[in-house]
Amino acid sequence: MSELAAAFSGAVGQIVGSFFTFPIDVVKIRLMASTNKSNSTTFQLLQNLFSKEGFGIYSRFPIKGLQQGSTRFTYYYLYSWLSKIARNNNSKGQLGFLTNLFIGYVVGVLNMIPSNPLSVVSTLMLGSTGQQRSIVDVGQEIYADNGLHGFYRGWRLTFMTALNPAIQNTIFDQIKLRWLLRRSKRRGGGGGGGGGGIGSIVYMTAFESFFLGAFAKAIATIVTFPWSRAKVLSAKGGTPSNDGATKENETTMQILTRVYRKDGVAGVYQGLTPSLTKAVCQSAIMLLVREKVDEYSRTFILNLVQ
Repeated sequence: MSELAAAFSGAVGQIVGSFFTFPIDVVKIRLMASTNKSNSTTFQLLQNLFSKEGFGIYSRFPIKGLQQGSTRFTYYYLYSWLSKIARNNNSKGQLGFLTNLFIGYVVGVLNMIPSNPLSVVSTLMLGSTGQQRSIVDVGQEIYADNGLHGFYRGWRLTFMTALNPAIQNTIFDQIKLRWLLRRSKRRGGGGGGGGGGIGSIVYMTAFESFFLGAFAKAIATIVTFPWSRAKVLSAKGGTPSNDGATKENETTMQILTRVYRKDGVAGVYQGLTPSLTKAVCQSAIMLLVREKVDEYSRTFILNLVQ
């Protein structure tokens, strides 16, 4: 039951966060997928996006919402399940930093199997500036060109990008644990009050969840950004060679080396600003909603059994 609650709250939070940051997400993907250096600011890119497509850009949201919601559902289900096993085998009933990071990383790698196809389809749909195509049309095109392998473009990069949610959730959970333990001790082990506790359970406030989520995601995004950029380029079909042709099935280092030789460090980190803006805002909203949904769902269940 706790695994389903964690998965549901995580999925709801992710969809809500994705909705509010969707235009920035579109700008981020198009900028990261571009092989041409851009000097435009995030605000200028957003202005350009809305001047051309307006709020009609949200007609492309369903695929992103589906991808983000399903990805987070499976991620948090596995994450909660493995975390419970680890805690049950720990005398203190808590996860250490390295154990927490390892579980998050393993879950991120495993989650690639169901999530990568939707990620590839989503990248192609949002990266396109032409007439919108349906999920089915894009899926058929990918299959016709590359078979099932086409849905797993860039899968090797998952071994690096999986560090992103692992770092994010480890930082969030470890700081949250210490924060709430300190608060619980100040209250004599009880809950209630401003933290929103029920019985002996203490919860974070919406303000705390938001800013801790933003902090955790900012660190994770900066650390793993080059590999995220390479994964987007891989999903788009690779990086262009000097003659303009596209090379597929390149390794991570080959992709990043090509980008670096062409545009330097700025090229490797092209799209970081909108990516950081989108990721931090979305993650902050997601973790805020996740914490509140988890709190209210547990409150509801406790009231039922009392």
